[in-house]
Amino acid sequence: ESNETLASRFDITDIFPDCPFLNEGIAIPPRWTISRDGVFLGNRQIAHLPLIIVAIIRSELDSRESLALAFRRHDQTQFAEIARGDLTSPRRIISLADLGIPLAAENAAELVRYFAAFLASNDSRLPVISATRRQGWHSNGLAFVWGDHIIRQNGLDGGTQLQDALRAERSQMRGILVRNQNETRGFRSRGTMRGWLDAVSLIAPYPRAQIAVYASLAPPLLENLGMSNFVLDFAGTTSGGKTTVLSVAASCWGCPGENAPDRIFG
Repeated sequence: ESNETLASRFDITDIFPDCPFLNEGIAIPPRWTISRDGVFLGNRQIAHLPLIIVAIIRSELDSRESLALAFRRHDQTQFAEIARGDLTSPRRIISLADLGIPLAAENAAELVRYFAAFLASNDSRLPVISATRRQGWHSNGLAFVWGDHIIRQNGLDGGTQLQDALRAERSQMRGILVRNQNETRGFRSRGTMRGWLDAVSLIAPYPRAQIAVYASLAPPLLENLGMSNFVLDFAGTTSGGKTTVLSVAASCWGCPGENAPDRIFG
């Protein structure tokens, strides 16, 4: 019989009660058992806490895959990401210890076999989360990546946490994991809409400055309108207001401070 036929079902919410968004279809492979006390091969304990793979994370850039792990520690479910190849070698799997997972070198080979059997039983069942460094539209216009956040029809999600991506996937939305980059740290919101509108109203007498704001707000519309991106160039002598105009345009998306370490323009 196939691994899928022999694999036993278990109540994932009984072991991970604080994560109802995890995939209920996960199965435990033959001869292995999992409980709140850990992972067992027959009567022998291989891991001293419950440890399962809950998703495949695929890089949008090069299709490389990593795996999302869930484990219970200090009565809380924790998540970690590990390269898929690190679970195939006893020497490399020791890196799980750096994540806070108790692991002895003598159990490493058995743990490699456990993960291999787990993937054989669940590879087609696991949700696939897209890892991206790209800002803007994703999932055929259903999600917009803005800095470390994802804007969806129902609101704003955190984009850098595995549990947020898993929760979105379970809710029939595309799970997206945003890779942190220093250049996107400044994409954030502060203050109030009323305060921003009052500040931007000061450029009303200056049409060129207004064009900069319109150009800054235009990119999210281009894909839906079937239009290509464009470049707006301001040229002039020193102290003519070019940096000020750039700051106003940048304020549409995040930190515009000229001396701020996370400003969003160069």
